[in-house]
Amino acid sequence: MLEFASMVAGHPEMETAANCNDPGGAMQGKQVRDLSEMNLRCRKPTITDGPRDVEVNFGTTVYFACRADGDPAPTIVWLHNK
Repeated sequence: MLEFASMVAGHPEMETAANCNDPGGAMQGKQVRDLSEMNLRCRKPTITDGPRDVEVNFGTTVYFACRADGDPAPTIVWLHNK
């Protein structure tokens, strides 16, 4: 995106605006040529505490936990038999 912003900055005759899903709303409608690295603060998600192997007896309940970090904050989705 920064490469695109640099290219647009070299062509002042071009009219562009960012239309993104920005939770804070700070980038909504901002000129692409004005974007900087600070605006694009994304960090890929990493699992900080993953599920662990457990042994259970048939018919009992088991609980798993997982934590992840990233920017924007990742959503953890559990799938059963997928």
